[in-house]
Amino acid sequence: MNLMHFAPMIRLLTVGILLSGIVTSCGDKPQKSETRAYASKPTAKTQTRKTLPASRPEAGSAPEKVHPTPPHFDQEPRIPGDFKGNYVWAAPINLAWEELRENILGEPFSTSDTTPEVVDIIDKLNAAQFSKKDLDAASYYVRSGFGQSVIDTIRAELKKKFPRNKVNLSDVQLSGTDLFLFAFLQKNLQYEHPFDEWNVKFLDRKVKGFINIGQSQTKNVRILHYASDDQFLIRINLKQHEDELLLAKGFDMKNPRQVLDEIHFHANGSETSLQPEDRFSAPNLDLKFARNIAFEKTYLANPSFGGYALSSIQENALFKMDKAGVELEADTRMMLKGGKDEVKVVLPKHLYLDAPYWLIMKRRSSQLPYLILGIRNTAMMTLAPKGE
Repeated sequence: MNLMHFAPMIRLLTVGILLSGIVTSCGDKPQKSETRAYASKPTAKTQTRKTLPASRPEAGSAPEKVHPTPPHFDQEPRIPGDFKGNYVWAAPINLAWEELRENILGEPFSTSDTTPEVVDIIDKLNAAQFSKKDLDAASYYVRSGFGQSVIDTIRAELKKKFPRNKVNLSDVQLSGTDLFLFAFLQKNLQYEHPFDEWNVKFLDRKVKGFINIGQSQTKNVRILHYASDDQFLIRINLKQHEDELLLAKGFDMKNPRQVLDEIHFHANGSETSLQPEDRFSAPNLDLKFARNIAFEKTYLANPSFGGYALSSIQENALFKMDKAGVELEADTRMMLKGGKDEVKVVLPKHLYLDAPYWLIMKRRSSQLPYLILGIRNTAMMTLAPKGE
């Protein structure tokens, strides 16, 4: 098996800039807000200002009790990809495997291949819970079939359902007995109110991004959890209310399990709005991800497909995020070869995505996300010209 392009992998988003008065933060990072006990040590603040939101403790009061951490809510096995050090995971790989398992084999995929890497991939795909029920039917397309004719079918049906798709299948060549599985996901979501363009900071580098300035933009941001300026969980309101865009900073960046547990914990909890003095900033993102997992001698042990072998799993993902919203287009191709509140002054919150963070997208009605991005560096960002 050739796994040279296979790397550990990504479902959320962060950046930094402060706008105070009209602007404060393209240079120095503002003073941090008061903190509450969560993962970081609480600090006592004595300054006072206006009404203290219910989501934060009164300055100088006992820290909020940290919720217990029993077995992780998120037990979903994923096969993330790596984009220049960033975690990438998108749902089409599960949709294609669900098609293979449920509609082609009628049972879990079984193979005689004992290569550890192969066993790990197959076991995770067989155990995955994410399925079509975690998406709206208008956002995805799945098709499977034998031989080259299925490619023509996919092109025609995909163009009809998603006229603006960027899928290129010109390099796919199949024999009459080859089985091809294809899954596609597209989302084009807008914020309720566009933000303002701004050069923001991420890991002390200036990049293109956006911030909140007006009152309507401030209403875009909802706080689900706030421990400090260095750890928070927020949701950006979308015009498409059935989808959620969640951004989390200050969590484990190696694995999304901690942040997904946090999202689950706050799913039905209270949320707060930004106050006039609070600031938010995030970097633009532009992802063009592709990987191919090639298999050797991964023959199926399923009786109905004796002699067939899993040949490859190819993934592609395009993702953009800017001041107006987010765009996602991702696909997976699989080939099987035949033949085998107190009156105290509150320090403003600065929700700057200026350090590694998670970007997660999911349906409100589902607990399982359909996109996870772990933004660890500036590879998806556009550096701002020097001097700006």
